[in-house]
Amino acid sequence: MGIIRMSFHGRQGFLQSRGRFSAGRRPSLFGVIVGLILGISFHAALCHADEFGAGIRPVLAEYCFKCHSTEKQKGDLDLEIVSSLEKVRTHPKIWQTVLEQLGDAEMPPKDKPQPSAEQKRRLMAWVRSTLDVIAIERAGDPGQVTLRRLSNAEYTYTLRDLTGLDSLTPAREFPVDGAAGEGFTNTGQALVMSPSLLTKYLDAAKGVATHLVLLPEGIRFSTKTTRRDWTNETLAAIRELYAEYTSAAGGDKVNLQGIAFSTNEGGRLPLEKYLEAAIASREAGKNVDQIAKERHLSAKYLGILLTLLNSAEPSPLLENLRKSWKTAKPGDSVAMTAEVAQWQRLLWKFGSVGHIGKVGGPKAWLEPVTPLMQQQETRFKVAAPGIGDEFAVYLPAGDAKEGIAAYQRIQIAFDEFRRVFPPALCYTKIVPVDEVVTLTLFHREDEHLAELMLDDARKAKLDRLWDELRFVSQDALTLVDAFEQLWQFATQDADPKVFEPMRKPILERAAVFRQRIIECEPAHVTAVLEFAARAYRRPLHESEKDALRGLYKKFREQEQSHDDAIRLMIARVLVSPAFLYRAETPGTGMMQAPLNDWELATRLSYFLWSSEPDAELLAVAAAGKLHDPAVLASQAHRMTADARIRRLATEFACQWLHIHDFNTLDEKSERYFPTFAGLREAMYEESIQFFTDFFQFDRSVLQILDADHTFLNEALANHYDIPGVTGTRWRRVDGIKKYSRGGILGQATTLAKQSGASRTSPILRGNWVAEVLLGDKLPRPPKDVPRLPEDESTDRLTMRQLTEKHTSDPRCAGCHARMDAFGFTLEGFDAIGRRREKDLGDRPVDTRAKVMDGTELSDISGLRGYLLNQRRDAYLRQFCRKLLGYSLGRAVQLSDEPLLKEIQARLTTNDYRVGIAIDMIVQSRQFREIRGRDVAFHE
Repeated sequence: MGIIRMSFHGRQGFLQSRGRFSAGRRPSLFGVIVGLILGISFHAALCHADEFGAGIRPVLAEYCFKCHSTEKQKGDLDLEIVSSLEKVRTHPKIWQTVLEQLGDAEMPPKDKPQPSAEQKRRLMAWVRSTLDVIAIERAGDPGQVTLRRLSNAEYTYTLRDLTGLDSLTPAREFPVDGAAGEGFTNTGQALVMSPSLLTKYLDAAKGVATHLVLLPEGIRFSTKTTRRDWTNETLAAIRELYAEYTSAAGGDKVNLQGIAFSTNEGGRLPLEKYLEAAIASREAGKNVDQIAKERHLSAKYLGILLTLLNSAEPSPLLENLRKSWKTAKPGDSVAMTAEVAQWQRLLWKFGSVGHIGKVGGPKAWLEPVTPLMQQQETRFKVAAPGIGDEFAVYLPAGDAKEGIAAYQRIQIAFDEFRRVFPPALCYTKIVPVDEVVTLTLFHREDEHLAELMLDDARKAKLDRLWDELRFVSQDALTLVDAFEQLWQFATQDADPKVFEPMRKPILERAAVFRQRIIECEPAHVTAVLEFAARAYRRPLHESEKDALRGLYKKFREQEQSHDDAIRLMIARVLVSPAFLYRAETPGTGMMQAPLNDWELATRLSYFLWSSEPDAELLAVAAAGKLHDPAVLASQAHRMTADARIRRLATEFACQWLHIHDFNTLDEKSERYFPTFAGLREAMYEESIQFFTDFFQFDRSVLQILDADHTFLNEALANHYDIPGVTGTRWRRVDGIKKYSRGGILGQATTLAKQSGASRTSPILRGNWVAEVLLGDKLPRPPKDVPRLPEDESTDRLTMRQLTEKHTSDPRCAGCHARMDAFGFTLEGFDAIGRRREKDLGDRPVDTRAKVMDGTELSDISGLRGYLLNQRRDAYLRQFCRKLLGYSLGRAVQLSDEPLLKEIQARLTTNDYRVGIAIDMIVQSRQFREIRGRDVAFHE
């Protein structure tokens, strides 16, 4: 072991690199064994360097140089240039190609002289050994430093997270991103920039800026783009908060110039629910917080109510209610509520709010009433409808002073009752409709709600919403014009003097508001700087802050309004390279170096969420803790459990399986498959939910093939002939293998995508299994091979028979033998994924097949078993390769081989949990580090 460490110390060796990404753990046994084996191979290669010159190069010269010389370079392959062992090590891609061609028997061509079996064996063994040496020497290499633009998907997700608007589709007019590397659109080399795309970015940024809403203390974004809509959004938020605590009951009709409106409606105290909860609380012995939580009630008010009911303090208004409470059973709350309602009608009155403030107008919407009338020196009566013809309070005989003392006690009892039992808690309409012309644009009356129901946090939220409503609507300015119009109207046929007391307060309030707008301007500029820091995914440099402030100043000097200047600043941020690109700083010289915490946070979030880091991840980065392996692993676990992991399901899994954007697939025949267009959204959703669950709950990688569950709604369940699923709600459904479903092999997305418009395609499906699931590399078909008919119903032969006839061509037979059998096992599904016994021509389908190694398969279950058993290693390697390539945004390279082998080995000893693969990737040097500036490997 000491010799191996010394040999690899300067070469970023395998054992050294494993120790760096294993969170302080010792290298795995697998890693040690592989290190030993490859180390021995490395020393053997050095000791027998002359083997290349003596035994390998002559074979190449005899069988390969005629086509692949420096002069001819057929297929862009020059083997003659590799004249020494050192040059072999600088051109690994050449030898990867040679090994693939030899393994597939593609080279030398069959019509050319062939090496002997022993020569071929020695050549392949030598190439493998050489590639192993190169891989171990470069293990942990992060790959080329590429300035990566955000892909269209990443750009969209990032803007949605920045603004909080899931409805944004800013990239809908952008050119489609190309796929590269391992077949994903997030590969750096495919993410080019052009002048036309930059123009589209600017247009999209301006469009996003139109959704900006300026608030008293900052900014937010809205799905709407007009002040009226922003006002209505805030109104809706206030009303929603009100509705949490109130009832919509009550209300009277009022006719205003022939139009009927409901007035005094809503905001009512839902007393019956609280009395019922109070009864339940007494009987069950539960505490206030517990029962309030169970019934979604305010613990604060329930506590106030229980205190009042249990109090021994005398009260002529509460005596009967307390008696009822002591013996009340569930359901008695109805009568108790009715008793309280009688007093509420007696002690309160509702008024008109449209002209609050004018001479003789009401003071509030809900005003207290004192129903005491002096009858004699010592007697008062209360006109209490519903209680009796007369409710009288008799005072003891005595002087006037004693009578006044009794009067005050009754008033105190009234006030206490009013405090706890207002008929309404708040004016939920907010916008008055009880006057033909109103001078109250927004009326706030929610003191009872705040006092009885809300804790401090909810009070603060309500106050903040009302402040936002006033600021966004600019009602203080609007009211000035409204008052002048009302004044002019009143002078025509009424006395305008009643409105005169309102003029000064309205004008003063407008002046104060104008000044506040000016005072809020710096807060908006600061908010843009904070927005920019989130957009750039790191703290701003002082020069960047100064540049943005200077930009704002320039806009104002150009006589842009404050609002427009702020929006232009937002647009500028969104076309900045710091936003559009994921820039990383390479190390100096030849040495690869760790990413800084901000860059690592960005890599992690775009791997798992296709978007910017969230607040928690940024906080960890700001604290300088993310480079700690344990912290990095903890964050990865947290993020995979988050709902945003759906994006990994969409962008990784669906791209890997070639079903990305399946919901836009429109090539199916409406004649044969009229239901497809209405089901494709559901089909796509099934796959996305399946993989979201897979990542979120750390499922086994084998479940991708072998799961006995899926996610369905009624429409898709009917498509699959799976009973017991009703309604539009999506839910997990278990036990689906008995319906020939389970895993991706039985999902409509994969079956429909790998089919024709009017027929199935064993070739497409077989090729998909071979290349996408197993990683086989099959050559493209010759250009002159005739196409199969598009409609299977018009031919006398079945699709299987047509395929077998089609692939009998000697030029095609070799490749088709490697894939067609897989496709035949899936012939029990039609071109949109339905189970079938017969094809469109009413001919029986045959799902039996024999694969190249002689294994006989019967149907989808046989294929599934074959992939999980005989081909498990190939499948696992393909999954690990694709996940690694996606995470790094590049093609997997030779130096990744040791990592891929260890991931695969760790999966097999940890129940194949996908979380193991994710952990090992994010802890790897490839993920955590970046190449030095001067590194230039020839791959």
